[in-house]
Amino acid sequence: MNPSSLATKSSGFISLSRFIKIGDEVTAPPTGRGNPSTVEAFLEVPVWVFHGAADPLVSPTYSQEMVEALRVAGGTVKYTEYPEVEHSVWLYAYKEPELIEWLFAQKKEK
Repeated sequence: MNPSSLATKSSGFISLSRFIKIGDEVTAPPTGRGNPSTVEAFLEVPVWVFHGAADPLVSPTYSQEMVEALRVAGGTVKYTEYPEVEHSVWLYAYKEPELIEWLFAQKKEK
């Protein structure tokens, strides 16, 4: 796994669109804002989205909309929203007990 595929901070905006560019890799963007109309590009890549419910910079609505669009389209997606966390969600996401095991268990369908 390429460590650069683990996005942090405002890179979450980029990471949801970056799936298109990295294709064969698996990533877990801690935060994200994507365009729900582009979910077809993500359907072969398992996604775990993390967001702080109290984020004053990026509304959790963006992640919720993308996650819902992925689910409706049949994508493999997990969503974790931390109730009292602001923008520094990666500090919590990287402490998820299941994260490393989940990352290495993901395989892209060929």
